[in-house]
Amino acid sequence: TGIPSSFVVDKEGNLAWMGHPMGGLEEVVEKILAGTFDPKAEAAKAAKMEAFGEQFQAAARKGDWDAAIKLVDDMLADTPESVKELGAVKFNIMLTQLKKYDDAYKYADTLAAGAFKDEAMNLGHLAFIILEEDGIEKRDLDRAMTYVTKADTLTKHENPQVLSLLARAHQAKGNLNAAIDTLKGAIDKASDRRLKLHLQNTLEQYKKELAGQTQLAV
Repeated sequence: TGIPSSFVVDKEGNLAWMGHPMGGLEEVVEKILAGTFDPKAEAAKAAKMEAFGEQFQAAARKGDWDAAIKLVDDMLADTPESVKELGAVKFNIMLTQLKKYDDAYKYADTLAAGAFKDEAMNLGHLAFIILEEDGIEKRDLDRAMTYVTKADTLTKHENPQVLSLLARAHQAKGNLNAAIDTLKGAIDKASDRRLKLHLQNTLEQYKKELAGQTQLAV
């Protein structure tokens, strides 16, 4: 139904699973290697998730965010393991659409301390929502920094995308020197040509912003 999409072939050469790589890929591989993978159960779960997706998109198109978040809550109650896929979706709705800032941030903290505590990409996603999504009157930059700093620690300071997001958090908080230093590290770690070019362009923007601040100070 979308990209990116991953496919897993089992030991017998059968197509065992397909889906978004952040939608349970690691768990599926672990189960297949351990011999505990149940293709029928996974197929049923996938069908349930697909039906949910159709209903969710319909509610979102109507702008009925109360209905959308109820669908998310019902799915989470029925399949608690789907929190890794839907937790950030719920946080996004609470923060950007329903404007329930206190509840949204409390929920994000629950995710960060629980289901997302060892999930660098999901922690980064929480930070990204706070930093980049439109329509947020109360951006908790300290929380965003906390989440992305933990993500950077989990990835051992080696992931250029996480480092780029950490640089963005520094920039949002007005610490351009730290943002520039961090982004230089991201560029050094980046192997993809397009990503490296994007990071280099962002670095130039940060340098111009710092130069502007320096001129104003003088």
